[in-house]
Amino acid sequence: MSPSGRWSNSAFPDIVVFPRGRIAELELERVAGAVGRLLARYGVEGGARIRVVGANCANGPQLVQVNLRVDDIAARVQMITPGAGVVLPVVLRLERLIKRLTTNPRLPLEPDPTRRPLAGPGRGEITRRKNCTLLVGMPDAAVAVMDAMDYDAHLFTDAEIGADAIVYRDRTGIGCVRSRRGTPSDRGQPPPAPELSEPVAVDLLCGDGMPYLFFVDPVSRRGRLLYRRYDADLGLVAPTSLRPAHQQGAGGVTESTSPIHGPFGPVRHPRAPTKLPALRALSAEKGFRVSTSELSSTRTAMEEVCTTQGAVDPVQGARAMRAIDRVLRCHHIGAPARVRLTTAPCADGPMLAQANVVFRDTAVRVQVPGPSGFVVAFLADRLDRQLARLTSDDLPRHWPDPARPPLAVGTEEQPIVRRKHCALLTGTPADAVRAMDAMDYYAYLYTDAETGEDAAVYWAGPLGVRLARQHRRQLPELPSGLSLTMNPHATPLLTEAEAAARLCRYGLPFLFFTDPRSGRGRLLYRRYDGALALVLPVTQNGRS
Repeated sequence: MSPSGRWSNSAFPDIVVFPRGRIAELELERVAGAVGRLLARYGVEGGARIRVVGANCANGPQLVQVNLRVDDIAARVQMITPGAGVVLPVVLRLERLIKRLTTNPRLPLEPDPTRRPLAGPGRGEITRRKNCTLLVGMPDAAVAVMDAMDYDAHLFTDAEIGADAIVYRDRTGIGCVRSRRGTPSDRGQPPPAPELSEPVAVDLLCGDGMPYLFFVDPVSRRGRLLYRRYDADLGLVAPTSLRPAHQQGAGGVTESTSPIHGPFGPVRHPRAPTKLPALRALSAEKGFRVSTSELSSTRTAMEEVCTTQGAVDPVQGARAMRAIDRVLRCHHIGAPARVRLTTAPCADGPMLAQANVVFRDTAVRVQVPGPSGFVVAFLADRLDRQLARLTSDDLPRHWPDPARPPLAVGTEEQPIVRRKHCALLTGTPADAVRAMDAMDYYAYLYTDAETGEDAAVYWAGPLGVRLARQHRRQLPELPSGLSLTMNPHATPLLTEAEAAARLCRYGLPFLFFTDPRSGRGRLLYRRYDGALALVLPVTQNGRS
């Protein structure tokens, strides 16, 4: 590594990595190689600058940012990963961006199901101020910049009315909010941004856990964008000019085709509901509306139960119950949820969060790892998406899932610390896939109703789902709307010790095998703590 902190290797000399924190050189080589091979595959020249930021503990998450030019367009992707050795989410995100920018006409920007919102209440102070020359243009030009730079919101000046505005994306699509209305015909559009002082804006964002806040500075009358950073502090984007665009002459705000600002985190709707009393008072004073539709349901009180393992702050548990309660209210679910939070052994390590609820007589579960300051927001967002997908046939599950890559890494042989004796579902592959999806599993063990043998479905293959049965390897008849591939290999006959050795040696996230003594199928998988767990069927005598 050079004295300036730059790192590169001879295989990809134009890929320059800037590490910060506890980053091993092997990890730098892995990230540079993955990005370099992807750029070579798509013929992207000019190299890239990569920033890798490590957490304060050895097993914490990493922030990876890639900056490059694609067809002379400034482009960037940024993503948080579970930790060292997990590069796939970054590569997949970069590949999607390159495909969009190199397709003529450019592929439209779509809702991003993999982006996690940095939405969580907690203290924060502005540690970075970005004074930028704003793009002056139409909203579609701002959306193009937001897409290329992998932002979730972008501050610009609307050329039509001369007012500062933002474009943003969330799971519902693309939206635009201006700092003021231009014409009376805009009455049906979202209300303009509120006028707030900087301290009040910080209090609102931190108090209600918003990932960002677009507001108008009362002194300069210009729009500003306050956002939460991945280190839990705040950033503020402000225009360099002090006068509104509609008051400037030719020497005012200049047009820029490559602004370099925008929040890292995801964007909620600018009218995102809040329960903060100060915001309600301001809304009445300033005349902008705050939606309360999220609070309407049959639930009368928080009935969630939160269990913890490790050194979990009680405030974190209360925050998790409030976040899950809001999601259940939004989906009009009256049944209580069970939440579990598990901390890593090190103080600043990642946390594992899980939520279970019954929805329309179906058991629903989500589980996600993440930094302790944001894992509650990740959990609430994943549960919200899960419930929305289960109520709509138009929202497919995306695989591979960059938000939660599989635990696939080669290690020394690990012990089996948990055995789960289960009465297996007897049904079709479609039944098993629905159960696997609802429970947010990587793989699911069941008994195939057609053949009577044990089988497993799991997320893999070109169609997203793969089926493995103990003996028969012919693809069964499938209902319309379900596509899967068949595992062409015979299910291995292994003892528990042999299965554990194979899983660890080859870095498999799970292994479906047949027990030689009982002849039944078993599912071995890796836990988030690195140990192994085994799912095995219950027999008529009670246990396998």
